[in-house]
Amino acid sequence: ASGTPVVASNTSSLPEVAGNAAVLVPPLDVEAMASAIFDVMEKPAVASELRAKGLLQAQTFNWERTAAETMAVYRNVAQ
Repeated sequence: ASGTPVVASNTSSLPEVAGNAAVLVPPLDVEAMASAIFDVMEKPAVASELRAKGLLQAQTFNWERTAAETMAVYRNVAQ
C-alpha cells in the first residue's frame, strides 16, 4: 500500500495477499531470496513494476469489504 517493492515467502497466506505484486520465493531458499532482493534493488524496471502492481493489489483490500464479508459469514453460520 506504500509503494514498496515486495519480496516474500511463497507459503502461508502471502501468495494470496500479494497476488502478482510481489516476487515470491521459498522461505528456506536463501539463494532465491537473495537473488530476488538483488533484482529489486539493482533493476529499476523490476522495482517500478512491483511498486505499480503493489499499489493496485492493495486496493483490493479495504475495511468495508472485510466487514461485509465477515457479516456474510456470521449470517451464514447463524442460519
